[in-house]
Amino acid sequence: MKLSIIKYTLLLVLGFIINSTIVKAIVPTDSLITPRYYKGSKNRILVAPFSVLDMYSPAIQFGFERKVSSRIGIQITAAYIVKRDWIAMMNDLFETEDERVVNHQGFKLRAESKYHLKHKFYTAIEIFYVKNYSTNAVINQSRTNLAEDQHIDYFDLGKKKIGISTKFGKEMYLSKKWFIDFHVGLGIVRRKVNHFYREFQNKSYKMPAIDYLTKDGVAYIPHLPVNVKIGYCL
Repeated sequence: MKLSIIKYTLLLVLGFIINSTIVKAIVPTDSLITPRYYKGSKNRILVAPFSVLDMYSPAIQFGFERKVSSRIGIQITAAYIVKRDWIAMMNDLFETEDERVVNHQGFKLRAESKYHLKHKFYTAIEIFYVKNYSTNAVINQSRTNLAEDQHIDYFDLGKKKIGISTKFGKEMYLSKKWFIDFHVGLGIVRRKVNHFYREFQNKSYKMPAIDYLTKDGVAYIPHLPVNVKIGYCL
């Protein structure tokens, strides 16, 4: 575990150096912020209200950012994955035939280095780790309609994700203290999925999309971070 932390910390530092070098190479010098721009409070707190709208792993997310120079900020974010997701709550609300009791247990951790430009734009490199265990998370049904092949299988999912992404964002200040942080990005994720209490091990999924999202084993998949945060300068 200790070696993993060191490895990913070094990966974050290396990614930030590469990211900053690329920015300096392609962005005109007069587009970079002046030492007077990123001044004031060195500490900021952030909340991501739209994280609770995640359909499959809604979370309550908070972050802390520390200014380390006129251009650079380091941000740490933690999120608690709530027990019930929106699909389960919709099933409860409309009393659907889906009688599963889907519960989630997990967390998300993120660390990023931000490189500030003029006009409150910034670029960043981020590493993140997600761990989630979901009960009764998947309905596995047969692809065929043959009577002898009919089955419904509820089983649990354990997911672990670790990834890295580069982001581009903008901060919009509502006052001297309050601001909105919007970003988009692109990255890659190493995802490991384990199935628990699965009855029909050799059966295929009825829906290929669910097969892709929940397939047992290790996979490398693209990551497209998009989020809006609300921040306050301490």
